[in-house]
Amino acid sequence: MTRSFSRAVQDAVRTSKQSGHPVARYDAQRRQAYLEYPGNRREYIDGK
Repeated sequence: MTRSFSRAVQDAVRTSKQSGHPVARYDAQRRQAYLEYPGNRREYIDGK
């Protein structure tokens, strides 16, 4: 069950990137959310 859920999420992220849409992610080291665009460009979100 967990594997199929993880696979579904990975497929959804890949589909979003291929469509040119950013994907929301979280950087645990910086403790900050960011948007990851196709081409792996990151844009950190200012939470203030």
